[in-house]
Amino acid sequence: MDNAKFVSFSSDQDLDQAPAGKVFTATWRVRNTGSVTWGEGYKVVHIHADEGSTLMAEKASYPLAEVASLSTVRPGDEVEISLPMTAPAPRSKRYFTDWQLQNPAGELFGEVIWLRVVTTRPKDTPPPTGLRESNSQYIDDDTIPDGTPLEEGTAFVKNWAVKNTGKRKWGKAYRLVFVNGDREMSGSMTHTVPAAAPGEEVILSIPMTAPPARNEPYISSWRLHDDRNVPFGDHFWVKIFSTAKVDAFGIQPYSQNDPRWKNNILGTGPRTLSEFGCLLTCYAMMLSGFGENMTPTRRRSSRRRRWVSRPKNFTVFATRFPA
Repeated sequence: MDNAKFVSFSSDQDLDQAPAGKVFTATWRVRNTGSVTWGEGYKVVHIHADEGSTLMAEKASYPLAEVASLSTVRPGDEVEISLPMTAPAPRSKRYFTDWQLQNPAGELFGEVIWLRVVTTRPKDTPPPTGLRESNSQYIDDDTIPDGTPLEEGTAFVKNWAVKNTGKRKWGKAYRLVFVNGDREMSGSMTHTVPAAAPGEEVILSIPMTAPPARNEPYISSWRLHDDRNVPFGDHFWVKIFSTAKVDAFGIQPYSQNDPRWKNNILGTGPRTLSEFGCLLTCYAMMLSGFGENMTPTRRRSSRRRRWVSRPKNFTVFATRFPA
């Protein structure tokens, strides 16, 4: 059976601002996860043309041996597939192009390999007369600070406080555009932005949903684009930890070996939460069952009791831990 898994992607061009007409190389690294060796008759083909996938290469189909780093790819091998492409003319939204492997029987297989690119006016082309530069500055996270834990499936709105530090007013054609990272948090890759005069501070908002739980954080980067599709200003980040759904008893499961806190020092040390944090972790789970938004390292509101660090011990409510 033929199968393929995407491993990594690289390019010699910044795909967030590729000058129109610029020739660049896109390289995907894929692994043969099937049971058949790829060799003669295997191809890389352009797909989804009817759904808007733009053909940026010279041809819509290439023999695999012509564009791959290996002439034959055995099961378990990894291979780099490189395609020369040309950045299309600028437009108000980003381009995408999708490709997939095809076996000698003409059957498509494996994961789709793709790229997204924002094209800009070539540098040697003078800007339209009378247009000034746009710019932006990140001020603060208005909601969802970096590292916020959210239960999988939870809908939330990420807000950034941002200042227009350019010389142009942001209008209807300005957009907040996905740059890279975990796309599954947001259903759309572009979002409208509020009007903002130079010097004015506004809130940029994106509705999102916490993806399936995992130990690693979900991160995505966003950037403003002007009415000429030119990216400008600071990047804006969202970073969350998606946790498993709470069970019927209302208890949030935690692990002392969670990468978010496993290396935290208990009290004055030298032991870490990973080594001696089982009881503290159990307390956090117990408190979550009583409706407390608590993790093994999260401090509660200053109006209530906290995890308290002391010179030779630390106290959790009525329990004293020598440390």
